[in-house]
Amino acid sequence: MKRRLYGNIKQLTTIFCICIIAVTLLILILRLSIFRDMDMSSADPDVTIEATTGEYVSYSLNSRIYFSSPTAKGNVLIESDAGNSCYMSIAILDPKSRDTLIYTGMIKPGETIDSLALDVELTEGIYDGIAEISAYSLETREFLGRETVPVTLYIGEKPPADEAGS
Repeated sequence: MKRRLYGNIKQLTTIFCICIIAVTLLILILRLSIFRDMDMSSADPDVTIEATTGEYVSYSLNSRIYFSSPTAKGNVLIESDAGNSCYMSIAILDPKSRDTLIYTGMIKPGETIDSLALDVELTEGIYDGIAEISAYSLETREFLGRETVPVTLYIGEKPPADEAGS
């Protein structure tokens, strides 16, 4: 009877340990995915856009870009996270014609771009745009993925006080 009970306790202890390890791993995986989601949703949409494109690139970008005149540089405030494992580029497009209004070229991990000029001539006014963020391999520069986010361009006009964060 003693041997039989001892064998059952040993087997139950082994099963219990395996269950504890499995539950611990599951909790760790869930916590990591929850924290990743929290990082993406914590951005203030009125000031900057912070996001992660799949598993490839983390960045921030000003969602309201101000140009004092059509020929001046705008405050794009683009930042590629230093921990990125790829290059990125951002093209700001006209949502109707899909013309490129601003293009950054390749951005290295950890690189910041404060201001850029328009690539096309636009008159003063407020324009909706689409920022197309693309990721590329560090080794081969092969295209890895893309995401789009809305932006607004203010050319020669100050953004309204409630939208400028003032």
